[in-house]
Amino acid sequence: MLAAAAEAYGDGPALRIARGETSVVTSYASMGERVRNIAAGLVAAGIEPGDRVALFSPNCPEWTIADHAILAAGAITVPIYATSTPAQARHILG
Repeated sequence: MLAAAAEAYGDGPALRIARGETSVVTSYASMGERVRNIAAGLVAAGIEPGDRVALFSPNCPEWTIADHAILAAGAITVPIYATSTPAQARHILG
């Protein structure tokens, strides 16, 4: 789905993040390229379709990009929020 959006909207804004008085914009094309590169890295590291990949991160643009990359690699995202306690993270990881 992101690949189609990257092709359709190219340099259009996919993510816009406020940083003080300004905002940082990531285009669909840039996001699509980053997702493809990370997904390829996950596959090269041995991630296979159906594998679960834990994603421990604060709420940030990189979380969204990593989530899309995990899905593009055919894996399943297991989100662990940065505010999770160690006990909560252990429970999520099972």
